[in-house]
Amino acid sequence: MDLPVNTFKRAIMAGQQQIGFWTALAGPTAAEILAGSGFDWLLLDGEHAPNDVASILAQMQAMMEDSTQPVVRVRGARAPLHGGRLRLYGRWN
Repeated sequence: MDLPVNTFKRAIMAGQQQIGFWTALAGPTAAEILAGSGFDWLLLDGEHAPNDVASILAQMQAMMEDSTQPVVRVRGARAPLHGGRLRLYGRWN
């Protein structure tokens, strides 16, 4: 099984503008609605929102049927030391 194509990453590498939404709503229903709203990417905030691994996974699963690419800001183990640095993760390829 092939991994899904990361259209967000490819568009960024090609210099194409991408429009997205930063969400701290921490729920799969909100993620599904936002993913179906036409955004190129949706950032799931795990640092300043009440998200944990389980809630981020549920939100990413809710986004699977749409073309919106998930981007995840994770809470680092040393967040107080590196809080100013944005750590972004999403699909791999």
